[in-house]
Amino acid sequence: MNLACSNTDKKNNLGIGGKAKHLVNLEEIGAKVPSWVVIPQEVLLEQISKDIADNQIKNAFSNLNVPKETMEQLELFFGDNFQSCSYAVRSSAIDEDGDQFSFAGQFDTFLHVPHYDIENKIKAIWQSAVSEQVIKYREQNNMPLQFGIGVIIQKMIDADVAGVAFGIDLITGDQTTKVI
Repeated sequence: MNLACSNTDKKNNLGIGGKAKHLVNLEEIGAKVPSWVVIPQEVLLEQISKDIADNQIKNAFSNLNVPKETMEQLELFFGDNFQSCSYAVRSSAIDEDGDQFSFAGQFDTFLHVPHYDIENKIKAIWQSAVSEQVIKYREQNNMPLQFGIGVIIQKMIDADVAGVAFGIDLITGDQTTKVI
């Protein structure tokens, strides 16, 4: 199976990434989370050679394909309304949202994606795993190059309220201040 659909599948799959793991945690404490699935990093990694040369990375990532089975499973998971809804297609990197590094804003995320464009957005998120900014962020923080990235596909909902929380003050850099 190319998708992790149930909470058991999601929880037992190490390749779903940090953001997806946090969504599982929210569901486990009873929070209302819009329907979602995750494409584990393995679907991407199966297409990339382990011995890829540095100068071939961008080319390899520009030639990725979303398996037909993955798209079929998405349609089955979301059911009869698949074509009439819009979706958030979100990155969920393996080392994202960790204790020491967040990768905030580094990977692509797309909102209000119609069903017919999901495949293109999945590819774009995979390609963002090797973007210039991500490679630079990894170098600056002495982190190894990591190709794997999970992709969350989540039904969009009309929110009454929304927010973002930051673990530091982005203006001053003060790490003791939290900004919501």
